Amino acid sequence: MTSIGLRTTVAFLAFVGFCPAQSLNLDLGDSSAMGVPFPTYGAAADQPGEWNPVPSVSLPFVMMGLDGVTTSVVFTNASASAILWDHIGTTGDDEALLDDLGDPGISGQYRFDGLLPGGYELWTYAWAPDSDTAFTDVTVTGAAEPTVVVGGIWTGSHAEGVTYAVHHLNVSNGTILIDVRPSPGSNFASVNGFQLVYSGQVSSYCIGTGGAPCPCLNQAPTGARGGCRHGTGGWVELGHVGTSLVVADNLRLYFAGAPPNTMALFLQGTQGIEWPFKDGLLCIGNPTERLEFVQADFLGGGSTNVSIVNRGNVVPGDRRYYQLWYLDPQSGCGFGFNTSNALEVEWL
Repeated sequence: MTSIGLRTTVAFLAFVGFCPAQSLNLDLGDSSAMGVPFPTYGAAADQPGEWNPVPSVSLPFVMMGLDGVTTSVVFTNASASAILWDHIGTTGDDEALLDDLGDPGISGQYRFDGLLPGGYELWTYAWAPDSDTAFTDVTVTGAAEPTVVVGGIWTGSHAEGVTYAVHHLNVSNGTILIDVRPSPGSNFASVNGFQLVYSGQVSSYCIGTGGAPCPCLNQAPTGARGGCRHGTGGWVELGHVGTSLVVADNLRLYFAGAPPNTMALFLQGTQGIEWPFKDGLLCIGNPTERLEFVQADFLGGGSTNVSIVNRGNVVPGDRRYYQLWYLDPQSGCGFGFNTSNALEVEWL
């Protein structure tokens, strides 16, 4: 493998808005040779902010957040060797992130400790700049997604399954474990870096599957994550983007799977319940707040546009519950409207 000359970089702190302290960017490799991505670089996660430069083979490192301030998070590196390869197609910040990396050998367990409890989105960059036929298996303990295989031909931009894997998980013990190994048939694995996106303490409940008390035996199939079936045979899943940090005020709710163009209402409650209700389940209890009326698009999806913090009058320490009610023109149970699953949010 060949090395390249020193790339001079100018460090500066870009304005990145509010930065949750448990969100971070990590560039694993030889920063003296390749440099570190600029704070304006959001990579595949679209998360600009300071990048932690971590040598490929090193002791545990204390991480700084997106704002450059030291956090409680400690990263433990499992790389057995350092690799440097100047890929002809990568330039700029992509080059700084991808062309230097750590190799864990036959297997390695990378880890983050000292994390706040709550939901996280973990982006693992595991691309081999020196080989289009080298593939890496990335497994995250407790994640919703299974092992993801990463590798292949650089196309000029990041692509899931080529340069990175994404895993979603809820952390309760302060630790994330990432197991990395060569995929079957590959001789080595690669780890270029990580992005950790903190989404706060948000959990889904009141799922309309299995033994859920759906009113007319209209349970969704096992593995579905939404509410009871509606009249067209589908079900509505309520999800979120952003964080539960009040000061950030960036939590947005979205839904998918509704009858196209139907009217829907986002609701907030102060209790979590599960009762049969119309064609679905009532998952939030009084007192309740109407947050926003929306119309589903032609695919049956939509999202909030209002500030949930302001409309819901929430403050740090509040626990609130959210659900979508929607009209069901082809109602299978005959009541005319249905509901999604629900979300429990611990506001921080």
